[in-house]
Amino acid sequence: MGETRGRGETGGTRRRRRGCAPGCLAALLAPVIGLALLVMIPIWVDDARLDALAERAAAHPLPPRTHRADADVQRSVTLRGNGNHCDYLVRLALSSTLPAAEIARYYENARIEGVDDDRADTAVYFHESPTPAKRPPTAPRSFILEVSDSTDAGLDLRCH
Repeated sequence: MGETRGRGETGGTRRRRRGCAPGCLAALLAPVIGLALLVMIPIWVDDARLDALAERAAAHPLPPRTHRADADVQRSVTLRGNGNHCDYLVRLALSSTLPAAEIARYYENARIEGVDDDRADTAVYFHESPTPAKRPPTAPRSFILEVSDSTDAGLDLRCH
């Protein structure tokens, strides 16, 4: 009771033909996947650093009589200017009834941890009307808190 096979066909040959396609495809895709990971892993690492900086900036206590004007936190990581480094930038829109000088002084003394455990830089930008009107001292003033830091570029292509 033997098995009938077609001319020149063996059980092993048939298996090899089917098994070659996935193996060949994997061999062709492996370098592409490896290159994609080589490019993407440093980007993911720097994005995680940026997210952590944004969380620390958003969690920092606000000055008295100050609140968030917008729930969104703007963030970016890129190369700004010349050099070979990553610049991390976080922006929060805030509003306060405090005087501008007091707000600026508060954030000059703020200790927000940067990307590599050092202190991040802070800057405050006030939205002032081009035609200044007499504003009551208790009127809220809008401003942007900018928290920034930089690190070595590593392999993140956005920073070269």
